[in-house]
Amino acid sequence: MVDPEIKEIADPLLDLIRTGDCIMWAGSGLSTILEYMDWKLLLRELCHRCKIVPLSNEEENSESSVMYFISRAEDCKKNNRDEYFRLLHTHYGEEKIINRDAYHYLMRLPFKAYLTTNFDPSLKKAGRIQQKTDVNVFPDLNIFKINEGESPIFYIHGLAKKIYDLKNDILVLAESDFEDAYNKGIVSSFLYYILVYKPVIFIGCRLAEPALIESLKRTVNYQKRIYENRPFNPSKKIILLPKLFRKDDSINKIVVPDHTRENQEEKYYRELGIEILRYTKKDEDHSEIEEIFGYINDQIPMKPRKKLDIEYEVLKS
Repeated sequence: MVDPEIKEIADPLLDLIRTGDCIMWAGSGLSTILEYMDWKLLLRELCHRCKIVPLSNEEENSESSVMYFISRAEDCKKNNRDEYFRLLHTHYGEEKIINRDAYHYLMRLPFKAYLTTNFDPSLKKAGRIQQKTDVNVFPDLNIFKINEGESPIFYIHGLAKKIYDLKNDILVLAESDFEDAYNKGIVSSFLYYILVYKPVIFIGCRLAEPALIESLKRTVNYQKRIYENRPFNPSKKIILLPKLFRKDDSINKIVVPDHTRENQEEKYYRELGIEILRYTKKDEDHSEIEEIFGYINDQIPMKPRKKLDIEYEVLKS
């Protein structure tokens, strides 16, 4: 018996995926269970190794925390470039056992393409199991591959490697990286086509980087301008987020829905042209993602099972 909430969330996602034109955008939330560092731990370690003063607790938890992070990462890179990239590559370049079914459910589905801002190779590894091996890494983002029918994977901020070359290293993390990638580089033009014309499902994302926010806002304006000149239905964009709760001190500190914060989030994403679908978070791993995409897998006729996919199932058992 399918949980009614899971079905209610999955059905609009299923509609987008069935178009055959939908892009899957994976954020760092998908990799949390694989024990890669989150941005707070990463920056603390970068500051320690590069001899830079870390962010204060106030800066880490402020509304401008991402801007502080990007700026301080720039300081780390300038102060000790070798140590900066050594940490990024040795930590995120490690290919770990993917003990999260969501990766495999997502890779079995007929997405037009896969995008990620993550550095770790988990999406690449899950794609290899499904024989989706067309992996494209910043700055080599060939937009034409999206329509070639091979479900390409795009690492739009770069891909960490255990063996790396400092002379040719490109990972988009620090302030100057975003400037080169978005304001001067290929990422903005690459995203323009996707965000204007393709439906997108965002998973494990918050979309807080200023350069990315600017790209999303420009997309909304472009779509309005296109609509002024011809009939145009903007591509639908959906982000999966957990429901928010708070303790109500007036009612014996019971946990109640936090509609104020949810409304703030909805306003934020609505301005970016994105609709929120909320699920009830049951654990820190957000296992509802598995339930949602497991259900979707059951609704879409699958191609014959790949040998590596079967081997993965045997390994799990």
